[in-house]
Amino acid sequence: MRVVVREYAGIDDDPTSTAGHLVAEFADRATARRAYEVAQAWRGTCEDELREYDRVDVNPFEPVPLTGAQGGWYLLVYGPAEGGSPDEGFFDAQGLVLSGKSVACCRCGFSARTTTTRAAGSRWWRQCARRPPSSAEVCQGRQENCSLPR
Repeated sequence: MRVVVREYAGIDDDPTSTAGHLVAEFADRATARRAYEVAQAWRGTCEDELREYDRVDVNPFEPVPLTGAQGGWYLLVYGPAEGGSPDEGFFDAQGLVLSGKSVACCRCGFSARTTTTRAAGSRWWRQCARRPPSSAEVCQGRQENCSLPR
C-alpha cells in the first residue's frame, strides 16, 4: 500500500479554512473497495464525534457521477464556532472517490455564518471529484508538502 497526504494552506490567513487530500493505492481492487466502504461508514460516527457542539448537522452521503470511478460527498455543519456569534459555525465538506485500486479522500473546511448555503461545499467537492487524481498528482513532485510512508 502507498499513501500520499497533502495539506493545503488556509485562505487569506484564516486559521479556520483548511483542506487536505489523501490518496491510498492498495494491492488490489477488493481491498480498495473495502477501504472505501469503511471510510464511507465513518460518516455515521460524525454526530457522536462532534457532540461538544450545540448544533450538528450531518448531511447524507450524496453520490457524484464519475466516469470510470465511484464517489460522493457529504457536508458537516456544526457550531457555534468558539468565540463566534451563535449563528456562526463550521462547514466541513468530506469527499471520497474509489478508482480501481485507489481511494481518494478530500476534505475542505471553513467557518462562516450558518445562513450560508451548502452551495460552496458542493461546488468545491464537484471540482475535486471531476477526475480522481493519482497519488503522484497529489504530490506534484514536491515532497516537502507530502507524506509518503512505505
